[in-house]
Amino acid sequence: MKVSRLCLLHSVGDAEQFLDASPDLREWELATTHPAVEDFLAARGLRCVELSGFLDLEDQRRMKDGLLPGGFLHDRLESLLAGLDALAPDDAWRRLGLARPIPLLSGMYRYLLAHGLWGRLLFETAFTRLLAGRKLAEVAVFDSTAAVGFFTPREVVEHVLADKPSVLVRCILPDGRQRDKPLSIRPLPTPSHPQPEPSAPEVEAVRPFAGERQGTLLQFLPEYDLWPLLSPARSFDLIRWPLGSLPEAPGIGMEPLRARARAVNAEILAALEASPVADLLPGHQERLRQDLAANGEQRLTGLALLAVLIREGRVDALAWGNSPGADTSLSLWLGYGMASGLPVLGMQHGGNNGVQDCGYLSVLGEYAFCTHLFGYGYERRDLPPSLAPEVRSKIVPVGSTLSAPAALLQTYRPVPGRVVFPATNSYSLLRSARIAPAFLYQAQREFLNALDQRPDLEVWVKPFLWSSTANFACREQLAAAKNLRVAGESFTRFMELMQPELLVVEYPSSPLFEGLPFDVDIFLLLDPLYPFSERAEGMLRRRAHVFASAGEMARAIAAYGREPLARLRSPEYHEHYIARPGSAERLLREAAALVRGAHREPTEGEVPCSSA
Repeated sequence: MKVSRLCLLHSVGDAEQFLDASPDLREWELATTHPAVEDFLAARGLRCVELSGFLDLEDQRRMKDGLLPGGFLHDRLESLLAGLDALAPDDAWRRLGLARPIPLLSGMYRYLLAHGLWGRLLFETAFTRLLAGRKLAEVAVFDSTAAVGFFTPREVVEHVLADKPSVLVRCILPDGRQRDKPLSIRPLPTPSHPQPEPSAPEVEAVRPFAGERQGTLLQFLPEYDLWPLLSPARSFDLIRWPLGSLPEAPGIGMEPLRARARAVNAEILAALEASPVADLLPGHQERLRQDLAANGEQRLTGLALLAVLIREGRVDALAWGNSPGADTSLSLWLGYGMASGLPVLGMQHGGNNGVQDCGYLSVLGEYAFCTHLFGYGYERRDLPPSLAPEVRSKIVPVGSTLSAPAALLQTYRPVPGRVVFPATNSYSLLRSARIAPAFLYQAQREFLNALDQRPDLEVWVKPFLWSSTANFACREQLAAAKNLRVAGESFTRFMELMQPELLVVEYPSSPLFEGLPFDVDIFLLLDPLYPFSERAEGMLRRRAHVFASAGEMARAIAAYGREPLARLRSPEYHEHYIARPGSAERLLREAAALVRGAHREPTEGEVPCSSA
């Protein structure tokens, strides 16, 4: 068996740096955690294997199911978190002024470490399978901090190869040069059709509240669908907690709060430095400690401030507009709000939850942080049976407040032969809790190839804004295409200006849900890891042409306009699961009821916080 050397790359920049060193490529095998690297090297005649190609759907389902309570991954996560929480001082909650103890470190890191364990175990599995049948003298690993949950591939590789001392593991540090390459964007032509006048926000039609304000809602930014809370028609006071910082709090001495937070954080840091935590490799634990050293004091200060606001009756309810699980500060603060018995309003962001089985990460990322989930349209009966017992939030369907305005839909006239493919961002196996990157990459390649072979169509590929080799895998294929144009607008703006006849969706995400109300044919590739509920998929099939395989959908693209195609325009999915009439008004009404039901008058001498 030939003895070879393996280089593990994580970005196109890594690949360029490796090639710049002029290695003898006959001695090296190349592997990567990101499909953009495979695309880049294939265009240069070099073979590189993308690690997620060693995983099958059952590997991914095992991780998804294993995270459910009672599953192997859930138990492993809880054991890790218990080890972390044991490092915090027993009296930390009293010193921070909390009314009750809460787990500080798991409050910050539960979602990130769940996501990180998922990615780490998939990476270990794929790398172990790559090694099978190979005799290696050396593994050179580019250092990367792209992974979620503080692990790095270098340490995992060392862990996997611990019983193979004859294999040299060498770490290569990125040289720091800016090597990321943007996509080449073509400006959109000036539209020939009339443009609708901007419509006034729906909330302006709500009659102003005539009585006295009834309670205070503390809203954590960003807002997204919660923008109606800014209306002067609201019947409650609103405090807006800025993203990444702390709000103004007149009458509250911040320095004593900071001093207490600093002292508690210092003790946790010392314990992290002295005590190994089971299931955290030493480097992972050190990076977690560094994160706490940089951000722990601010998080704990915010927690102490929130405790004062709650204790003094200055807030009656909390609200958030974007999934808080991955935000280590917000998840800690909301966890205390929930433990304190405050009603917490969470707002759905994105169209997937409730209609797809998004797994237990959706509980850790959203439902764990709200008593009331304001959704676009799904109901409790839409939840998958495996998740329903874990979702304790009351689900309130209010509709999306960001749907396309009626004026735009009324002026939409599809241009025959014009196609848009809003390609989803690619992602690394190191950050994967979605379908394997290889699945998405291969589907994108097939669709780009099928579209490029249709010179009779005007095809626009519309990646996410600011796409580049860092987050778009098919740049080289796109650059070599003869009949594909690349647009740089937002999806809704593109639909407004270009009014395509066909929308190609390779992954159920925002472009699908935003595209439903337009008079456009839709081709959709289903996600086998996060399937739609039977009820939702039934409605969706009456609006979109749905495919289970990329090959089947590529053949449909090849036949588009050449063979008869059913006209699917049923509005029921969009009207039930996305946009409900009067959504802004209903959101305000439901939020007001929530705040009013929890409101109590502040005690004499309390100073109200600044509000919007």
